Amino acid sequence: NIQANGDYDNDGYVSAKEGTIMRTYLVNTGFLSGDINRDGRVDSVDASDILSCYAKVQTTENYYLGEEYISLLAYGDENFDDSIDAEDASNVLSAYAKTQTE
Repeated sequence: NIQANGDYDNDGYVSAKEGTIMRTYLVNTGFLSGDINRDGRVDSVDASDILSCYAKVQTTENYYLGEEYISLLAYGDENFDDSIDAEDASNVLSAYAKTQTE
């Protein structure tokens, strides 16, 4: 059973493993990778959202992402390393740049 919030073991947190399960589900249902805000396109806003969240996590002790994490990990983990970081934002921005030059 796929839960909408991604917390499959109901412990109140979405672990990296649960994020991977959610991402696998989304891949199999045709999601748009990199579309963090789910507006139907991958653009600089999505890359900015990834960087913003990454900065919060890196600069705030015990920062809890909650529901944000589900969308970010499911849609924004472009290199599938179960984390959200600047490399993912760069990958999203590169994908966006390619669409603008084609």
